[in-house]
Amino acid sequence: MEGASLLALPEGMQIEQIQITENGLVIQIAATTPTSCCPLCAEISSSIHCHYQRTLRDAPCVGRRVQLLLIVCKFTCRNPYCERKVFAERFPTFVEPWARTTLRFCQQITSIGLATCGKGGKKLAARLGMQTSRNTILRRIMELPDPSLRSVVFLGIDDFAFRCGYRFGTILVNLESHRVVDLLPDRRAETSAQWMCNQPDLAVISRDRGGEYASAAREGAPQAVQCADRFHIIKNLTEAVQVLLARCQAEILAEKKPDEPGQNEQNKPIISIEEWRSPEPAYVEKVRLARRAGRHARYQQVVELQQQGMKPPAIAQQLGLSGRTVQRWLAAGTFPEAKKRRKRQSSFDAFAPYVLKRWQQGERNGLALWREIKAQGYTGTANGVYRHLETLKQTEV
Repeated sequence: MEGASLLALPEGMQIEQIQITENGLVIQIAATTPTSCCPLCAEISSSIHCHYQRTLRDAPCVGRRVQLLLIVCKFTCRNPYCERKVFAERFPTFVEPWARTTLRFCQQITSIGLATCGKGGKKLAARLGMQTSRNTILRRIMELPDPSLRSVVFLGIDDFAFRCGYRFGTILVNLESHRVVDLLPDRRAETSAQWMCNQPDLAVISRDRGGEYASAAREGAPQAVQCADRFHIIKNLTEAVQVLLARCQAEILAEKKPDEPGQNEQNKPIISIEEWRSPEPAYVEKVRLARRAGRHARYQQVVELQQQGMKPPAIAQQLGLSGRTVQRWLAAGTFPEAKKRRKRQSSFDAFAPYVLKRWQQGERNGLALWREIKAQGYTGTANGVYRHLETLKQTEV
């Protein structure tokens, strides 16, 4: 009886044997209740039909796995009108019918899953002496009843990926309780607007800067105030600052070569034909400058660690860089700028000398230049000529 109290067994159970094995504890338990109720007609029966053994996994004890061998009685129902003639006794506070784990084992698995995740919960449970899988942990979490949905006043909406780059959904968060209130199968404006229509108390909607959720808020909750969420504000600010700093660093580090005296400015070519290319788009420049800022920050970390006395292999391991990269940066003495990519061939290259000659002669009309080279066989559009002339305008300035 003392052992039953120690293991917190319900009334009517008695420990028959405890065996210590390499894998944990094996405890044999017998049910001693003389009567039981039929689960179908609820009539009490004391006629024991037979016994059988159930194998259950229980909560661990001092880091050891616990396996219960529960000997259960089968009773004969004496109600002549009951469809069930033989039934097994039930233990609703200890184990569910046909289950192979105890209720407290399931509760601990659920708590671990809510505190961690599938893979992390599996590793933590193994350290605690509980054998389970990540799918079991996730299934236990999914079996939890949904909390009652209260009226949402402050809503946060954003997208998430079921499969990165292929399929996206929408997550809805109550910003007052900081809890997820619903998940939508896609990120279309119609789906989100339909959900918002069922929330008449919406006052504020925090969203990203995309157009889908803005349209959903206008259609589903026109009375709500729309604002940008903190994450996207900080993200956009960070990107803008990185681009600005990278652009300023490029201007500071750029070396201006003095003009040679006596050179004829009128006949000096404005730009080399071999390197003449259209200016890169704004989004490409943004990405390039952001990457340059990241490389410059890592370069400064390499220099600081070297000044602290660290060797190049240790610096490479700490910063996640290759050893050759660290050695090359330290040998250069200054920040190594990325080499400019090789110019791609285009249909404009064959007519570049003619356009450059006409530009030096004073022709600034892009449409007129396009017509002239088109008569010579140019197959491109006028926009292509405009993009190349934009480079000449920037060089002149």
